[in-house]
Formats: sequence, structure tokens, C-alpha cells
Amino acid sequence: MKERYPNLVRDIALAPTIELENSYLFKAYSVGEREYNLKPQLIREVVYGLVEKIRQFPEDFDYLVTVQPGGSAWGLAVAFYLEKPLKTIWERGTGFEDEFKVHHKGSYHDRDLFFRGFRPGDKVIFLDDVLSTGITASLIISTLQEHGVIVKGAFFIVTKGDSSGKIEKEYKIPVHSLINLPRL
Repeated sequence: MKERYPNLVRDIALAPTIELENSYLFKAYSVGEREYNLKPQLIREVVYGLVEKIRQFPEDFDYLVTVQPGGSAWGLAVAFYLEKPLKTIWERGTGFEDEFKVHHKGSYHDRDLFFRGFRPGDKVIFLDDVLSTGITASLIISTLQEHGVIVKGAFFIVTKGDSSGKIEKEYKIPVHSLINLPRL
């Protein structure tokens, strides 16, 4: 049987493992937030794969939401092909009136995330690169829901272990990915 995402599978297999602060072992996928050496065939495969999955999604939505740094490039490309607006959650604030900040302490992040322009009743799809522990996705989805934003689903390039099931159960939304890997 032919592999559905051969370039992505190869990229994952060849990804180096690096040790971050607190002895956290991190797989540095080219498609992840430590993007490097993205070849056109990998970009095409990932973007077309995400676009295809989202087009098959039965729920209507107003725009895509992504987070910097890992999801921003992918969100931009996918939004372009879907002809949907994109809102990005940033690591730096702008000072605009409609912006609010949430602190994010994850496995290897300790940063503030800045949300801007979200309104109650907006229907969105969250898109990011990798769902590993689920800490970042949980923070973003719960923050959006607390502000009245209706999160219709979440899409990732790679999910690990049962993290997608935890997000689905806790936030009552479907989670989709191109590839699900076992937790190491």
C-alpha cells in the first residue's frame, strides 16, 4: 500500500532529537516550530493534506486560528487555499485595545500569548503544527471558548499518542491530523 504522506513520514523519521531546558527531549521535525530545510515537496504535501482534510470537515467556520511560531506559516498557506481569513496568536503584543494576554507555561515554553480581535460567536478552526502534550492547544482552545469563540475543530500536521483524544473529550471538539505517532 502506498504511503499517503511519504515526504512527511521521511521527515519525521530523519528528525533529530535535541535536549531542551529541563532535560526535555524534543523531536525537531522540519514541519514543527523549529522549521528548517522545508523542501517544496514536503510543503506541498502538508498544505494540500491539511486543505483536503479541512474541506472534508462538515462544519462551517468563519476563519482559521493559529499560533506563532509553529502554526503561522502553515496557517497562512492553508488559509490562502481555503480562501478563509486567518488570525494568529502571537508571542508579542501590539498594545491594541482588543488584545489580551495569557501566560503559557508548557513543557519547554514559558511565554505570554497575545490574542487579538476575537469576538463571542465567532466560529473557528484551530490549526497548529504538532500536538504533543496538549498543553498549548488546551490553553488556546480553553481561552477562546472562555471568550465566547466557538471552536469547531482542531487540525494538526502531527499528533502524538492519545493527546488528540484528551482534547476531544475535554473540549468536545473533533481533532484531525495527517499523522498520529506513538508517544515516546
